[in-house]
Amino acid sequence: MSYVTLASLPSFNKCIISFWFKMSSAAMNSGSGSSTLGQENIVPLVVMGKEGTGSIPYDRTSSRMPAYHSSGCTTFYSPNAIFDHTECTNLVNVWASIGQELWCCFTMDFYARVPDPVVSCGESTSYAFVYNTTPTDPAPPTPPTCIGVSNNCLYVNFETAKKPSVSSYSYDLSSVNTVSYSADSTRGGLLPGTYKYGTCDRSSIPCFLLDIECFSSDWQPVADPYPSVPSSPPIKVPCATNNWTDTTDITMTATGALTNHNNTNISPDKWHHVLVSVDMSKGVSTFGAPSDESWDGTVSSYVSSAAKLYTAIDDVNQTEFDVCDDWPSPNGGPNDALTSDAYKLAGTTPQYDYGCPDDSGHTPRVQVGGIAKYTLNNMSVPAGPLGIPATAAYKSDVHHCEMAEFQMWVGQSIDPASQSNRRLFIDSKGKPVDPKVAAQQLGKPTVLFHGSGNWIKAHNTGTGADGTPTGKIKRYKPDPQLGR
Repeated sequence: MSYVTLASLPSFNKCIISFWFKMSSAAMNSGSGSSTLGQENIVPLVVMGKEGTGSIPYDRTSSRMPAYHSSGCTTFYSPNAIFDHTECTNLVNVWASIGQELWCCFTMDFYARVPDPVVSCGESTSYAFVYNTTPTDPAPPTPPTCIGVSNNCLYVNFETAKKPSVSSYSYDLSSVNTVSYSADSTRGGLLPGTYKYGTCDRSSIPCFLLDIECFSSDWQPVADPYPSVPSSPPIKVPCATNNWTDTTDITMTATGALTNHNNTNISPDKWHHVLVSVDMSKGVSTFGAPSDESWDGTVSSYVSSAAKLYTAIDDVNQTEFDVCDDWPSPNGGPNDALTSDAYKLAGTTPQYDYGCPDDSGHTPRVQVGGIAKYTLNNMSVPAGPLGIPATAAYKSDVHHCEMAEFQMWVGQSIDPASQSNRRLFIDSKGKPVDPKVAAQQLGKPTVLFHGSGNWIKAHNTGTGADGTPTGKIKRYKPDPQLGR
């Protein structure tokens, strides 16, 4: 297939790109090559800069680790006494009227026995789950800066090939300082032994009636007959401390890119106009929620700075999620753009550990690490070749398409929400505007391919150097117009 390549385009953090294209249905559905573009099902129209890298693949495994180990014996003292026996303490010898000798017990003492304590010994271990996050493969490459068609819709990607500064995003509970302690204790009750707990005095009762029970009026209990053994105070369990490992450098490692899978359908075999602009000069910065109680459920509340991404398709301006996959909803500016990881981190709640209980039994909650933060400053598309519709590295992804009026300014941005800005490139009838009109307002473009002869020779009439044509570049007719 044919394509045009400019050997070197300078690095930039702002640009304006305008062009026309027509692509067949067969070409639109051909994005399935082995390159990073093909893997994303992208049929390219413009490629520049360098590839980025995605997130590092990793595994997070868990295992059990002893947290508390106790051993000891508990002595259980009985809370109850058991009736044991009765003793006669006032035995009287009397003669019955018929001359028989009788022995009568006029005073009886009652005794109870408290059994020996029961001793139970043992040990126990409680466990905590700990985790280990480890990379499994190198970070995969991701598409370079490009504009193309993916799944019959426009695809826009500005790749910086630069990694952000990220902190306090993720932690693993990696180990526990195991605590071992003695669990010896006493469960209080009655002291073992045999105790007199009452007396029954029957001295006023005739001897022949002593076989009846003692009446309550005759019963004299012993005050507090059973000595007690107190329970030992509650065991104060030492506190096991947790060790945490910051895994942010594994779980958030992708280079920064501003990406949009637009939902506007691209009709095959029809001319379309694309106006794309970007402004990355302020960088991208997001942060996490100070606490889980303060998180308000949005992304926009946790954005310090955002890039700007602008797109107009066929004279229709795009905003919010139609201009960036990672638009900071719900209150971001209409063209605010975040990287995927910056969006993911925004509003992240902190990780918490639970400390040692205080004397009242309250267990405090302690934040692990600081508030998550993502910062990507000095954002720019790195210098490198510019390919229309692709560079040599992606020639296998090139498919037949017609292109016209390619204009690119480096170092400037434009907002297509203004109709007057769109009229620099497309008129009210859906036809191309002479490039001189845009040049009068924006200055001479860095890259300009205007007219079939210049396309065929890869002659750049902008401020940059000429390009190199590869393959056969043909003229086309008729001139571009929306819907034709």
